[in-house]
Amino acid sequence: MACAVLAFWMAHAAAGLSADPLPIPRRILAPHDSPLPRGLAGPEVHAGNIQRLVEMPLNHLGLVVDYLNVREGLPSPDSVPDVRGVLLWFDGDLSTDPEVFLTWCESMIDAGKRVVLIGNLPFDAAIQGGRIPHRRLDRFWSYLGLRWRDDPVQITYRTVVANKVSAMVEYERALPVSLLPYEATRASSPRVRSYLTVRDRDVRDSEADLVVTGPAGGYVAENYLAYHPKGAYFRQWYVNPFEFFREAFATDDLPKPDTTTLCGRRIYYSHIDGDGWHNESEVAAYKERHAASSEVICREILEAFPDLPVTVGPIAADLDPEWSGTRDDAVLARRIFALPNVEAGSHTYSHPLDWAACIGGAAAIRAASEADGTAEDEEDDNLSVFGAGGTGTNRNGRAGPSGGEIRRDPPGREASYDRGPFELRREIEGSIAFLNRLCPPGKRVAILQWSGNCCPFEEAVSQAREAGVRSLNGGDSRFDAEYPSCLWVAPVGRQVGGRRHAFASNSNEETYTDLWMDRYFGFRDLLETVRRTEEPVRLRAFNIYFHMYSGEKEASLAAVKSNLEFARRQEIVPVTTSHFAGIADGFYAARITPVGPLAWRIQDRDLLQTLRFDHAEARSVDFGASRGVIGERHVRDRLYVALDPSAPVALLVLREGPARAGPALPCLADSRWPVWDVHAGAAACSFRTAGFGPGDMAWRLPTPGPVRVRVARGDGTAREVRVEPRDGLHRFSPGPASAAAAEVSIEWSPVAP
Repeated sequence: MACAVLAFWMAHAAAGLSADPLPIPRRILAPHDSPLPRGLAGPEVHAGNIQRLVEMPLNHLGLVVDYLNVREGLPSPDSVPDVRGVLLWFDGDLSTDPEVFLTWCESMIDAGKRVVLIGNLPFDAAIQGGRIPHRRLDRFWSYLGLRWRDDPVQITYRTVVANKVSAMVEYERALPVSLLPYEATRASSPRVRSYLTVRDRDVRDSEADLVVTGPAGGYVAENYLAYHPKGAYFRQWYVNPFEFFREAFATDDLPKPDTTTLCGRRIYYSHIDGDGWHNESEVAAYKERHAASSEVICREILEAFPDLPVTVGPIAADLDPEWSGTRDDAVLARRIFALPNVEAGSHTYSHPLDWAACIGGAAAIRAASEADGTAEDEEDDNLSVFGAGGTGTNRNGRAGPSGGEIRRDPPGREASYDRGPFELRREIEGSIAFLNRLCPPGKRVAILQWSGNCCPFEEAVSQAREAGVRSLNGGDSRFDAEYPSCLWVAPVGRQVGGRRHAFASNSNEETYTDLWMDRYFGFRDLLETVRRTEEPVRLRAFNIYFHMYSGEKEASLAAVKSNLEFARRQEIVPVTTSHFAGIADGFYAARITPVGPLAWRIQDRDLLQTLRFDHAEARSVDFGASRGVIGERHVRDRLYVALDPSAPVALLVLREGPARAGPALPCLADSRWPVWDVHAGAAACSFRTAGFGPGDMAWRLPTPGPVRVRVARGDGTAREVRVEPRDGLHRFSPGPASAAAAEVSIEWSPVAP
């Protein structure tokens, strides 16, 4: 098989891309109906339920959600070969012609794309009056393998559950004793599987199937996907979203681009927003000399944990002497940026609070929504949208904007430093240029950390790209006693217009401290989210995200230290925040093309270097047939495959059966440092590696005996060690972290055939 797959791949590569098979479709179109300006409002405005509730599990399954405004037209099926399916979930009626929309959905199914409907169809009557003919609605439902009766059940006191599959239904929350109203739908095809069937206990043949999947997609009745009452922060799943969408969109054939894992270990990164740079610290050791919170963070966090990388993004106005900065601020910033474990970031220039409002877009959004009748009251919780609160604290240590003089930002305030008209280039290019002058030679700002509501408009995201930096922030993922559901775990990122930016993987300390008003110890609760997003399913990278004002209080500083100490004890691969943002970018860009049985070509993946296979206990990598693949690791029933960053195009071939104790070629099991440029043979392998903290790694090698490891470090030093195997793995460390990559070679005696 190895030779056949390799020959197939090489032949197609030689023939050129035109002869290649198509990549596996990964896009899910999410139609919405919005009058809002393109590139200004993100999906949290016009398709809130899909982004807030559904996009994360779809991302986990390797799928990318693209939000499609029906007012801009519907693409023909043959124009979107990369689309896997369509997700329908609307809050109200469509403004477009219902029959045209239904016909489009049916044409997508005819083209082999799946359609999933959550809740009711997005219309009740035709645009110009009369009702849609029953036969037309019947035809659409039949495409989903369902029979529909125009007689919704509103009174449910006699309704009982006739059948439920526990692996799919009541995932986080039991169904209510008094069931909710529902549409009378019934499976009409033997290929459709029902996971929840209810009936009127006093009426024969009254069964209704409320959660179904089939070859055309799936359906969940209104209010039966999740408990998420409007205006309340408490939410939980009724349906297991991972299993439902896995079946509805048939994702088992798709290797999952994974943003949680690198070199077999969970990704760790940390970043600090500059809010509260000048706050006067109340920490005992610093209080008497009125030290700023930023100095406390520098000494107690950045310098005390050199083994853990952290990205520091100051607000440029806090450091600029023409705004609010002093000579001491510049000295401290240079000291911070010079630390080997610190990556330079920017938290903008004036700290915009509402990005759309800064260019008058907030008024345009409100006017369009009100004119269209789609305006909604804001939900009563600080995590209603996957964005940050983003206000920080002022010089007096009171909650309020960084550098301000008030407890909270007044209504209508657009930026923490509200001095003159908003200038986008100053916020992005200007802040980067200013902060670059404070960086040591060889180090530059690598990432833009969005401020305020963390909902930049499309042009802002584009300018960050044009400035040569990644961008990230927002998300506010929580999964703990206060937010007891993975519904509060954010997706990989946010779409706005034709651009995307990454979300932070975990919430910052604002949401744990009542927006920096109370419970200053609250950030220690981050670890519950970290644990719940690891077991039983690894959903997110491990991210410690906080602000400079955490150096203001004894309790908040202790909470950050506690989280960092916990991180030190974990099996992680620490990376910079810009590195993680590059992994997120790779998630959206990656193309995965089947080139044979259990074989795929992977390309355009940016910094993403891990593919995940679920329910793969009985599969392993065929390293002899693969190219650009350096390792594998089974974690529970999942297989994580590590790709070589130095191979822009990788060929991955799996085989049935467990990993061999003595593989024909070296296999990386796990590493704390990223590994790349791997060259392997029958009796030796070499690679390059660099990272933060001790570089512990484990390899599965073709020999059962000892090996010789040589390490040449970037500082010109070299060493050689003998490594004995333990439990089938050769474990060693290239040594302490350094600024330059280490070149490592492993040699062993060839094993006789």
